[in-house]
Amino acid sequence: MFLTRRCQRRWYNRRAVGTFFHPITLTGPTGESETLEALVDTGVMFAVMPAGVLRRLGVKAERSVTYRGKERGFGQVRAELNGEPGWITYVVGRRGEPARIGSHTLDSFLLEADEENGKLRPKTLRLVQHF
Repeated sequence: MFLTRRCQRRWYNRRAVGTFFHPITLTGPTGESETLEALVDTGVMFAVMPAGVLRRLGVKAERSVTYRGKERGFGQVRAELNGEPGWITYVVGRRGEPARIGSHTLDSFLLEADEENGKLRPKTLRLVQHF
């Protein structure tokens, strides 16, 4: 059973750095897509996507990794965030775990979390010169 949005916020506020929801669209190998409301969590590196959604889209994890002490599927999937297409690296979520957008996903799309306003905004890139 999936937690309600209110419960997700309360439960994840103790663990998450960024704690607002934002839509992300995943696209499977056949072109079928699904949009999810995902928790923006800058305290995790990779996106966490529900197993049921990945299965419906025909997305299969490329390998297995240990994540938070458990073996989980790990792979890449096409996604759209803020209207921009790209690829995200994901970990397969456990039952009842909400979809999450991690820091690696934000970096891949050149976005950052604006926690005060509860939205994603373009990241300002700076030229670094080494002398």
